[in-house]
Amino acid sequence: KHPIMRTTSLSLLLVLLAVICVQQSSGLFFYLKEGQNKCFLEDLPKDTVVIVTVDASDIPENAVLPGDASEFSRRKNADTEPIVIKGTIFLDKQLIIENTVDARGRFAFTSQEPGEHKICLKTDSSRWFGAGAIKLDINVQIGEAATNDYEEIKALEQLSDLEVTIRHLNDRVVDIRKEQAYFKYREETLRDESEMANANVMWFSFIQTFVLLVSASWQIYHLKSFFKAKKMV
Repeated sequence: KHPIMRTTSLSLLLVLLAVICVQQSSGLFFYLKEGQNKCFLEDLPKDTVVIVTVDASDIPENAVLPGDASEFSRRKNADTEPIVIKGTIFLDKQLIIENTVDARGRFAFTSQEPGEHKICLKTDSSRWFGAGAIKLDINVQIGEAATNDYEEIKALEQLSDLEVTIRHLNDRVVDIRKEQAYFKYREETLRDESEMANANVMWFSFIQTFVLLVSASWQIYHLKSFFKAKKMV
């Protein structure tokens, strides 16, 4: 092969491997007030494993926004109830799963149907930080390639490094196929909705034309009857 073609093929292969090896995980944080519900959305294919890790354990004194020394002292008091995080998952306003974890914990679920899942988090305590707010760190891992512990798999199945890498790549390919199937599902859904909207517009045009014809016929008949009554025709 030509050297330029070999270089191009090698570059494309490296880019493909990089895309395959990228883990489907995302991190974010927000400030959460006591009793406040914060939600975010994730588009998930069917049968996709999701692990949500939350961390609100690192609560320095300046984490209370706004706050004062009395609030911080109360949070450090032994009588104060421990902070817990309540996570709920919705699909089309239907509750899928509900979990309660400690200040540092995680919960997992598997999507049963494809679609836009709403993940909501709130504190399940009433006397922890009063009118203040804490920083809640969140890490969301999506797919087999991101959620599997390959070091544990390697130890349990006594695999070599190459075999673990191949397993990881295979899992990532499965995740990509699920994403492709989901995008195809979304495309079909959008096409069906578009066709339905076009059909509704077409029927509305037919009905509108029919009403105009009936109205015009009735007006013509009424005018003829009026002219005949006045002996003008």
